[in-house]
Amino acid sequence: MSAQARARREQVRFAAGEMFAVGASDRQVAEQFRVSRMSANRCHRAFDESGTDALASKGPGGRGTS
Repeated sequence: MSAQARARREQVRFAAGEMFAVGASDRQVAEQFRVSRMSANRCHRAFDESGTDALASKGPGGRGTS
């Protein structure tokens, strides 16, 4: 995934976090951002556990070069 795509997804997660903060449901977030309810729920759990810090991009995925 490109850096631009990661940044876009991060923005969506932050916007979803704002919705969760004011009481939006997983279903409302999923519909708003056209993502699965499972993805919305995963984001919601992360937000509930660690706030917006949990929604930040962790960088490119994939296998490390250890």
